[in-house]
Amino acid sequence: MNFFRRGNRRTKSGVTTMELAASLPIFISVTIFSLNSASFIFAADFCDRACKDCARAAGQMSTPDEAVNAMNAAAATHPVDGVVFQQLTPELLVYQDYNNSQSNPTPGYGSTAEYNGENGADNSAPAKDSEDVTETTIDYEKNKEKGKDKTKATGAKNVEAPHVVYRDSGKGKIDNIAAVLTDPHQTITPGPYVVVRTTMLLHIPITLILFGFKLFAGNVEGNPQLYQFQSTYTYPITNTYVPL
Repeated sequence: MNFFRRGNRRTKSGVTTMELAASLPIFISVTIFSLNSASFIFAADFCDRACKDCARAAGQMSTPDEAVNAMNAAAATHPVDGVVFQQLTPELLVYQDYNNSQSNPTPGYGSTAEYNGENGADNSAPAKDSEDVTETTIDYEKNKEKGKDKTKATGAKNVEAPHVVYRDSGKGKIDNIAAVLTDPHQTITPGPYVVVRTTMLLHIPITLILFGFKLFAGNVEGNPQLYQFQSTYTYPITNTYVPL
């Protein structure tokens, strides 16, 4: 009788071990999926909050050089760990203050003592108009050799400027809203503004492959473990170089 009882206990123990072995891969997959998902959510939020702060700081400056310095200072308050969150790169895309003065024009980018040559990864000069913003190529590591491990910016080629729509002065209403929105003579920006874009790279913690399908694949050419996030914010310039 005792023999059958001992055998029954061994059988139950063996079944439990088999169940644990069968469920272990599922448990590991769920854990990896949760870890990667959390990393993506935090990375997107981190990049977005940093971009908002950088745009706000840049909009408080009266020259492009000062705006870039303020933008970089704001980005420094969002440090990356260099392991999971890698290389947060802010860039001033547009600085438009509508200063058309011939006697006292706004100093161009790189023409003042505040110039530090650190506008984005390629130190590109900010455009005067949002239509001049073009697609760029960004090095995901400044210390790496140029020409290797590059990724194209995923943002649109043109950054839309903030605008308000004129009402039809004759009828007091807009008959064809689509025509008005696509006609540059019918729209105008509400005031001086800056456009800032931040680019951040996330190192995907763990690669997960299920049934030959790779989840959380990177979007950076040359490094499938990296995923690029970008955020773009427009902010008004509150302190113009000359009164408008």
